[in-house]
Amino acid sequence: MIEIDPNIIWAKSNPRHSLLHHMIDVGNIALSLLSTPCFKIINKKFSSATGLDETSSMAWMAYLAAIHDIGKCEPDFQIKNEKLAQELMTSGILFPPEYDRRFLHEKRSHDWIKEQLSKEGWSRRSYNTVSNSILNHHSRSNFKDPIDYPTLKKYWDNYKEILNNEVKSIFKPPEISSVEFIDNGKAGLLLSGLIVLSDWIASNVDLMRYTDLQCSTEEYANISRVNAKKAISYLGFDDGISWEDKVEFCEVWPGSTFTKLRPIQQECVDIIKSCSIPRMIIIEAPMGEGKTEAAIYTAVQIMRKNNLSGMYVALPTAATSNQMYGRVNEFLELHNKDAIIKPHLVHGMSWVIDEVSPINVQYDDEFDNTIEIMNWFKPSKRALLAPYSVGTIDQSLMSVLNVKFGFLRLFGLSNKVLIIDEVHAYDAYMSTILWLLLKWCSCLEIPVILLSATLPSDKKQELLSSFINQGQKNLGTFQPTMGYPLVTYVDQNNNIIEEAVAGSSKHMNISLEKHPGFIGEYHKIASLALESSTNGGCICIILNTVKAAQKVYEALKNLKDDSVELLLFHSRFTADIRGVIEKKALKLFDKRSLLIESHPDYTVRPKRAILVATQVVEQSLDLDFDEMIVEIAPIDLILQRAGRLHRHDRKNRPTGTIPRLHILLPAQGKPDFGASEVIYHRYTLLRTLDIIGSLDNILIPTDIRTLVEKAYSIYTPDMMPSSSGITIQDLSDSYDDMRHSIDGEKGKASPYLITDPNKKEFSLALMSSAFSFDEDDTGTRSYFYAKTRLGDNTNRLLILNDDEFEDFINCKNAPSKDMMKRLMLKMASIPCSWINEYDAEPGYKQIIQGPMWLKGLSILCMNSVMWKGVNKNGDRVVITNDDEYGLRMEKL
Repeated sequence: MIEIDPNIIWAKSNPRHSLLHHMIDVGNIALSLLSTPCFKIINKKFSSATGLDETSSMAWMAYLAAIHDIGKCEPDFQIKNEKLAQELMTSGILFPPEYDRRFLHEKRSHDWIKEQLSKEGWSRRSYNTVSNSILNHHSRSNFKDPIDYPTLKKYWDNYKEILNNEVKSIFKPPEISSVEFIDNGKAGLLLSGLIVLSDWIASNVDLMRYTDLQCSTEEYANISRVNAKKAISYLGFDDGISWEDKVEFCEVWPGSTFTKLRPIQQECVDIIKSCSIPRMIIIEAPMGEGKTEAAIYTAVQIMRKNNLSGMYVALPTAATSNQMYGRVNEFLELHNKDAIIKPHLVHGMSWVIDEVSPINVQYDDEFDNTIEIMNWFKPSKRALLAPYSVGTIDQSLMSVLNVKFGFLRLFGLSNKVLIIDEVHAYDAYMSTILWLLLKWCSCLEIPVILLSATLPSDKKQELLSSFINQGQKNLGTFQPTMGYPLVTYVDQNNNIIEEAVAGSSKHMNISLEKHPGFIGEYHKIASLALESSTNGGCICIILNTVKAAQKVYEALKNLKDDSVELLLFHSRFTADIRGVIEKKALKLFDKRSLLIESHPDYTVRPKRAILVATQVVEQSLDLDFDEMIVEIAPIDLILQRAGRLHRHDRKNRPTGTIPRLHILLPAQGKPDFGASEVIYHRYTLLRTLDIIGSLDNILIPTDIRTLVEKAYSIYTPDMMPSSSGITIQDLSDSYDDMRHSIDGEKGKASPYLITDPNKKEFSLALMSSAFSFDEDDTGTRSYFYAKTRLGDNTNRLLILNDDEFEDFINCKNAPSKDMMKRLMLKMASIPCSWINEYDAEPGYKQIIQGPMWLKGLSILCMNSVMWKGVNKNGDRVVITNDDEYGLRMEKL
């Protein structure tokens, strides 16, 4: 056997970087991460999952991260670089006559570590968890056993042993006579996340720079250790905010705003001070009661007690995320204005707002893998690893979808508090994913705070059961109370405690004005809005579809006089225009008009204005209107919309002191809800119509619980509707249709889900179809790819006009960040039905897939803001793009 220098075994194509050096880099990155305020809790959790003490746990995690690529010490990997392989052959190292071009080094690493740990006395379950964590570090599936060459195996195993001894001498994992993990699911997930993150950072040539590697292993380890700390510092993971002295509410939220706490906020303070820190807390309170501030206060106390590093705030939409991002940013600046770490924004277009640059990653395997890694270091994904992030619920739900590197999202949440706002707002498809996320949160000890103004009791029980007992419906003797407002929490022993809140800071008596026959009558709706604002005031019209909003806006344009300021806000604008409209809506209708005129943020509230919108303003946005017109929707969403009515304390309301809510209803007779039935279940619309029929006003918060429970109650034969036109048969049939639809939605989510957490094994690694989906491949003609919104069957397109950016989109290489940002501002989502099966008419360009660096995006090039298409049946469509109306499609 030839005695070799371990530095002649290569990790990748960089001729100055050996496999040993790379292993040492990865281990040192892991050590540096686990030593930071951001990730130190990961070691503590791994320790509790494995039964190792924290010192041993850290040494073993670093060693296992370092050794994860030992499968590259194989002839089938080394031969991939023929130049380096020739150098190895010259040194006398043996290679087989032919090699396996489908060789996956992680499978060999998996087999090797499994054998090693078995020899050291680890239990079968424990070494399987470790080996499977290593197996998954490239998120590849369908492994086949590498070809064995009996005459060479012992030969190359000797080199592996040399490498292993060198790595052990650096990280010194203590010898353990026997190891039996306590929670294999938890241990495997944490180890998998650490390995991948450490590997990617160590592979970054901009972060781990060297000039001369001609040194001993020990000397190199010292150099690597210094560079690892610099890399971690550059990424901001060693920065943090100390919350040790922030105990009182006014210390978390300094300033005069909260000198007197609102009831829901005081209740959260009392719970925190009177009991051990809750594992999960549900805050139910009316709109505008300060739930967000209560949640962040509670999150700070949990972070302070549990040594967590931050929080992720999840919201229903990009618009609500954008506004919350600003609030969280201001909040953090109150406590550490000069912090390196800033909150990250996480949604499809977040990097337009979040200015953190992508990192240049070079990797050793396939081009596709390099793109995948580069994507992970963009803000849209890296933000889940940052201590403080705000984004859409989709980004956190993606962590339990069967997508490549989805487990890294769970790893990113493992050191945080997860706050989910508007938790009532998600359909059966999304809720099914959310229940699995809560199971993993419970497994990984991720504290969860859920917020809602209108949460039905059955949904609440499903959320609780998912978190505390792996989804089993039996919650013992617990029965939810009808109290409201309410704070419910799960203590450290999984007991469920409900605390009724004494009253509300704000009471409203909303007058209902019902308008039968107005659905689809766009000119009538426009006239109603103008009439309501005759004496001035800010009016909001909320329609259920983009098309209806566009039609009403068009009618207003034809009817209005110059004294009315009009604005249309929906989701079907390109990103640049939508951003402008969103900011304008906030400027016109948020609370900045209540500031003193000398304040730099002061804005003038318009004397007479009408905002026509869809559900984008329904939740979480801090907007305030004098009067509101809404199309009928499920009662909880009507209440949410009403939360923007008289939201702020204003002395003068041009429409009067009584908050008035106009509800657009179907014509008398058999109710026809039109396109709304595509969005909402007919049963809940019928129940809402029946409830509204007997109401002249709504008391907030008094009526919220009762109305929501009525609307979502189970159908029974004795349920006699009071509204004319609603029959028992219609209720019965629509209830059956709803149950069938819900069951179908749940079933459609199942193929995209990872497995439940399992203490006995790291079951995520055992999935036969593991990592089948790539979250960036949204598809243009198929529903097959993993999604978080069942009804969101849309295409993401770049909407370009008259050959703009043509030179860039035809390039194989990505343009500069500034140019990329300009391109992405042209992105919009449109229904698949608009373009599926349509080809461009003569004179127009075909819709094409973007290059690799625009993975998942299609490109629609218009001629003078217009595109025409035709299908095989001769049906023709025209798509137009207008800065005022947004994207529209008409059939010719």
